[in-house]
Amino acid sequence: MKSVIYVILVASLCNMGPAYAGNPQEFEFRGHKIGEPIEKGFPYYKQENKYNGKPYCDKGSDNQYTCPDRTAIVKDNGVESIKVGDIYIVALNYEFFNNKLYGMHMVFGPHSYDRIKLMLIGKYGPPTNDINSVVVNNYGGSFDNNKTTWIFIDGVLELEKRVSVNSSLLRFIHPQAEVEAAKRQIEKDIKSGKSAF
Repeated sequence: MKSVIYVILVASLCNMGPAYAGNPQEFEFRGHKIGEPIEKGFPYYKQENKYNGKPYCDKGSDNQYTCPDRTAIVKDNGVESIKVGDIYIVALNYEFFNNKLYGMHMVFGPHSYDRIKLMLIGKYGPPTNDINSVVVNNYGGSFDNNKTTWIFIDGVLELEKRVSVNSSLLRFIHPQAEVEAAKRQIEKDIKSGKSAF
């Protein structure tokens, strides 16, 4: 059921034709553009990581890869950290489908949300939507939650202050690629069910 709802949600994003016309910009982030081949920015995607012996890029099902941005790693006093500009972040990953870039996600602390939002406005202009709400945790504590979006020709950039109490998220969604990946996962689950039950 969750997969079906996800497909409907993503499919609805695909029908945002007129909204795309309002912002004819193509999405670009740190020199990467949607549709670029994995080998262009991540030639090491199959190489082994010297720290854990696994490939740098995680291979998912159906020719999907998630690759960390190694250019964001800096050494501060001998300790490796991840930074974008002068802001420390938790992770920055790029997502590939059929060996082409279709998305990215960056995780960071909510204390950096306002600065990152201003940086994004400086790069992409005013957002298409900016929604403020409140989230409540299991203990009754309430927290502000802002969700800001920019619409591009090739997808949607979302900035969310609270995906959890301590995490903020910036992600780019390419609707067509998301729909195709969801369809393939559903087909895989159906095949798996035939043999598992």
